[in-house]
Amino acid sequence: MISQIVATLKEHNLTNDKKRILKQNESNKTLQLLFKMTYHPRYNYWIRASDMEINPLGDGLITFELLEDILAHLNGRVVTGNAARAYLQNVITSLHPSEAGIIVRVINRDMDCKVSTSLVNDLWPGTIQEFPVMLADKFNAKTAKPFYTAEPKDITDTSNPKLVVQLKADGGRLEY
Repeated sequence: MISQIVATLKEHNLTNDKKRILKQNESNKTLQLLFKMTYHPRYNYWIRASDMEINPLGDGLITFELLEDILAHLNGRVVTGNAARAYLQNVITSLHPSEAGIIVRVINRDMDCKVSTSLVNDLWPGTIQEFPVMLADKFNAKTAKPFYTAEPKDITDTSNPKLVVQLKADGGRLEY
């Protein structure tokens, strides 16, 4: 059961233990898709499961096909609004209580087992897309040295820089 693997990950605090547990389940495509659906920035389910009435009555388990179906219906916007909530409620009702909790975590985008995207990508490269973001800091003479062609002793000569810095005011991001 997927919920047992996630519970085991949650019990362990050390990264090496988490790596070992994930390595043992490396061939589990359902687990891989579960983490991808939870943490991939391009997936959006357009609803929150935390405010739904969760009443799992079944004994079903999370399968690869079930996750693909949820992804197609909710992320693909096949069902929206109240229909999406009803669809998710039907899925949750059919699952074992511990498995239903995992689906709620996926929809809420937090597996609550302290497994980072880098840990998942170490095991399954390229599973979760990461957005590198360049941040800015105040000017520091020590870190600015490589950006200028002047001698290291005279970094105040900014007449010939190796880069151009311009104000970015729109705050937009572009993925390529």
